[in-house]
Amino acid sequence: MHKKKINYAKATKSYITLFILFFIYSSAVRAKTVVSEKWQPQHLTNGIATGFPPYQFSQNSQASGFDADVARLLIGRLSTSFDFKQDQWDNIVNELRFNKIDLIVGMEVNEIRSRIFDFSIPYYYRHDEIFVLEKNQNINQIDDLENQVIAGDRHSYIESLWKQQGTLYHYRIISTQSKEDSMQQLSSGKVMAAIMPNAVGLYLAKQLNIKVKTLENLDSGTPIAIAVKKGNQSLLNRTNSTLKQLIIEGEIDKLYQKWFSESLPVIHKDTVIPTSIRK
Repeated sequence: MHKKKINYAKATKSYITLFILFFIYSSAVRAKTVVSEKWQPQHLTNGIATGFPPYQFSQNSQASGFDADVARLLIGRLSTSFDFKQDQWDNIVNELRFNKIDLIVGMEVNEIRSRIFDFSIPYYYRHDEIFVLEKNQNINQIDDLENQVIAGDRHSYIESLWKQQGTLYHYRIISTQSKEDSMQQLSSGKVMAAIMPNAVGLYLAKQLNIKVKTLENLDSGTPIAIAVKKGNQSLLNRTNSTLKQLIIEGEIDKLYQKWFSESLPVIHKDTVIPTSIRK
């Protein structure tokens, strides 16, 4: 039996041809990827919550609040059309997870969410508080809440800290439909405390005519940013560049003054606008 003679020259030529074709294909794919990362104006749907005043809420069937105004200002600078998708917070988060909306304004940045979404630079910070009724003289510090029912705030700094400390299950934490529901349950005595951002609690307490006090905690502030779908680099880049400009121009601070009758605290400005950005 004769062995078939291999034509090495022909084989080598074939390999070279295949390599060239592969190189051309790879270059085309890379070129296509680069093009896809360039910003192309498009209609954007922005997710926003319904019951989170004064940051995000519905008023006269319209998205309202500080974060809503930031979204209008930001997307207006992007020179594209947009609309709001407003719903309960958990529903809005799922809408972005499953690519049904383009972005969410005013989301607290934490480790868990950073695994799912990409975040812009922060444009302000929120401080979580533990609210109790002012007349409740039995609750004066966090330890007094042990075994008590608390309206919680999932992924808040306070609950995350309790989990790290191994004390989360010292409290009977429940979920509610909204922060307004939490405050109403606090007023009626169904819960002994409610966790929510300071501005939200004070706003709702005033609206519902409830006298409250807060318990001392170690929250130094949670960064608030704009979330986009993981990997949407073109929208993230454009959002960051525009947001930086709005911060430098003082436009975000003007909106903050509109809603809170004060300027962004200095620590917020220093954190949001690093020296390298100001130059």
